[in-house]
This record gives sequence, C-alpha cells and structure tokens, in this order.
Amino acid sequence: MDSLKNEKFSEIDNKYKDDQPAADFFKANWIFSRGSYYAKQGQTREAINDFEEAIKIKNDFLPAYYSLSFAYMEIGEENKAAKIFSKCPDVMKSGSNKIIARREDFWKHVK
Repeated sequence: MDSLKNEKFSEIDNKYKDDQPAADFFKANWIFSRGSYYAKQGQTREAINDFEEAIKIKNDFLPAYYSLSFAYMEIGEENKAAKIFSKCPDVMKSGSNKIIARREDFWKHVK
C-alpha cells in the first residue's frame, strides 16, 4: 500500500507544485481516507498510523484528530484519546488559509 501512497503523493505534488499548502491538504485528506477505510475494516492500528500521519502532514486536519481520538477509545486507551482530543485545533484552514471548519461545528456532526 505504501507504493500506492507514494504514487498518489507524487501526483499531488506534481499537480500542486506551486501551492504547498494545497498539496498538504490533499495529502492529509488522502491518508485520512485510507485510515478511515482501515477503521471500517477493523484494522484499528493501521487506522491510527494513518490518522497520525494526516496530522503530521496538516496539523489542523480536524477529521484526523476526531478519528484518532475515537480509534484510541476503541482499543481502550481513553487517556490517550482524551489527550489527542484536547490537542485538536479550534479551526481547520484550506490551502489558501481560509477557515473551512471549526472544532465546535465539527463536533456537532460527529455526536
């Protein structure tokens, strides 16, 4: 699967070579989507790895914080889940620095 990730990231880099924030957004989104797939398949550890990577790529990627927190809760690591959730940023911005999601709004949709 890493060869697919490398291929996808290369495509994103080529498409957004002059816009690193946009490239980071699309990379984080891609890796987050893969993590969500793993979570649905019951592959929680793999999902956790991808959610953490999405956050490393784009440190305000709200969906990854929530999913990572829920994944840790699922494996019984409630303290770690709470710590992740407490680090969740208040807003998520697009590549153009426009606010596209707020923490409190996102939480309303996942409850």
